[in-house]
Amino acid sequence: LTLESAPKSLAAFPYLNFLLGEMKLSRMDKDADIPLQTYIKSFKGNSYMKSASQKLAWHALLVESDKPLYQSRIAKVNDVGNTMLDEDKSAQKEYDSGTAPNTTLLRARIQFDGGFFTEALKTLIQSSSTTFTAEESLEFTYRLGRIHDELSNQSDAISYYQMTMQNGAESKRYFAANSSLMMGLLYEKSGNPNKALEAFKACSSFNNSEYRNSILQKAKAGIQRLSN
Repeated sequence: LTLESAPKSLAAFPYLNFLLGEMKLSRMDKDADIPLQTYIKSFKGNSYMKSASQKLAWHALLVESDKPLYQSRIAKVNDVGNTMLDEDKSAQKEYDSGTAPNTTLLRARIQFDGGFFTEALKTLIQSSSTTFTAEESLEFTYRLGRIHDELSNQSDAISYYQMTMQNGAESKRYFAANSSLMMGLLYEKSGNPNKALEAFKACSSFNNSEYRNSILQKAKAGIQRLSN
């Protein structure tokens, strides 16, 4: 990582420590907690403080396999920063829920966000015997769709997106609606405007409250592009 070779920059700009910790966590590095702790100690503002504390908790859960340490670290989310940023809002929501995330889905999500698509796919494939709740099953098929999309496996991506849309139509979570949006973008990119338009228009038919405005705005933009 470029950040790892720039200690002076890290000292001058605390946020770079946050980014370094985030990237190291996506690789499941044992020392991913160090830059995150440095960020919390050195940054004097509020931004990403809850998120950094959440990621420290995730490190305990995924890298150290230490559930009590996760509990003590996630508790600190409530004591720092504010919820002006979406990442900090998400961290606070996890704390408020009082429930630890599913480790398989969390690992795959973090790997995906870090650009480690093949590793994320392996994480999900190896979890075939895992028992998921209905909501976790939705996230499972959604993540498979996103991963196959990034790996340019179009038919697999569409299959998992459709599965998520079918099973999650009434869910308050964003997985089904965003699957419709992602499928629209996939069809648009591959030169199938009719199916893309159909997928964009379907975004408003889902019952999600999570990220609803953001998803609908992106779908509307897609419809406008294809209607010109």
